[in-house]
Amino acid sequence: MDGGKVMHKEAIQLHHQQLRYEAFLSFATSLSNCNDIPGVRKVLSIHLKRIVDFFVLTFYVKYGNTVLHFKITKSSSSYVKAEAAVRAGTFEAGVAATGLPLHLSGQALLRHPLLHSAHFSHTRIQHVYALPLLHTPNMYLVVAAASTHPQHTPAADENFLRLIGQSLYCKLSQLLLQAHIDDLQSRLEQQRAEITRLNQSLEMSIRVATEKLVSSNEELRSLFYHTAHEFRAPLMNILAHANLAEMLFTDPHVLEMFAGNRAAVHNLDRMLVKLNSLSNDASQTKFETIDFHKIFTALLHRFDAAITAQNARISLHDQSILPLYSNARMISNILEYLLENALLYSRGQPVISLKILNLEGQCLITLQDNGQGIPAALHERVFDMYFRGNAASTGHGLGLYVARKLVGQLQGSIWLESESNAYTRVHVSFPSTHP
Repeated sequence: MDGGKVMHKEAIQLHHQQLRYEAFLSFATSLSNCNDIPGVRKVLSIHLKRIVDFFVLTFYVKYGNTVLHFKITKSSSSYVKAEAAVRAGTFEAGVAATGLPLHLSGQALLRHPLLHSAHFSHTRIQHVYALPLLHTPNMYLVVAAASTHPQHTPAADENFLRLIGQSLYCKLSQLLLQAHIDDLQSRLEQQRAEITRLNQSLEMSIRVATEKLVSSNEELRSLFYHTAHEFRAPLMNILAHANLAEMLFTDPHVLEMFAGNRAAVHNLDRMLVKLNSLSNDASQTKFETIDFHKIFTALLHRFDAAITAQNARISLHDQSILPLYSNARMISNILEYLLENALLYSRGQPVISLKILNLEGQCLITLQDNGQGIPAALHERVFDMYFRGNAASTGHGLGLYVARKLVGQLQGSIWLESESNAYTRVHVSFPSTHP
């Protein structure tokens, strides 16, 4: 008879245990289907009372800098989400710090400093069991169960609490990670939108600035052009009067005065011609086949007086392989200003060579003289407007400046090599095309 009762009791316990496992499977299924934390709280409230016996059940989850604190009773459920630093002094955080399970009952329950401010301060509570499931210092979960009887939590309940805690931790880790990813994506989208807005604003600013710059350049070109023409007309009148005076007067002092005026007029006219060359726009000029021999002959004629006076020797070495198709006027002006500088700063008898090399895709022009040379410290400054190498210079300080501007309009570059009292070698390089 007694044996039958024992078997009957064991059968009841086995059936009860089976029902708890079935309830846990139902809980695990519902938990896996949760899409948010409120849904997790609802699943805990519905299912846990069928799996374990408790008066109050809490789950303390730390994930990075976020803490979730769930409280489940027979009749209610709630959760709090906070920064980890805010919840650092809780009972569960203290248990997690030790990493060991904790049983509290009797006087130990009454004396624990954190329980009175926790969820376990109810007078009916006689035993608290806390189980830390520690994974890493920044990611862990603590399960705490309070009961109204003083006995230790049964081993079966401890096993179920461990299974529940592990399942809950996995689900919350997934949800919190997804929330973190969503937050990052949201911030990334905001940053992308801000970058797009800034790019659009920048593009608009650049477009407005470019339009203003183009307008200013057009106004400047127009100013150079009209100023040069307006000034050249009276200069030509002055020059004509000087020529007429030479025919009417024989006094050497008067003739010397008019000769000085003529030289000053020619000097000013050369400056106006240089300024006027800046009004040329390479993009609006027809390109043509460049005849360097024709340009060289014109330059010799242009500087015939200076060449004769200085007994200068000037040579052309055209090593072009392909015809050059470019802006003839600009190239002629560039070479004119380089040759003028070479003659102006000569030393003794000027010896000047002009070399042309036109290979596939690039044209290289090199003009070399045996003049005063340019100190290395001035190699960049000589291209500045109105810069003169020395106080005795009779130039305008515009030749190399205008030459660089014209080379820039041809999408090229200009640079020099020089040694004081030995030579100066100016290189001009720009893209070349051929018909």
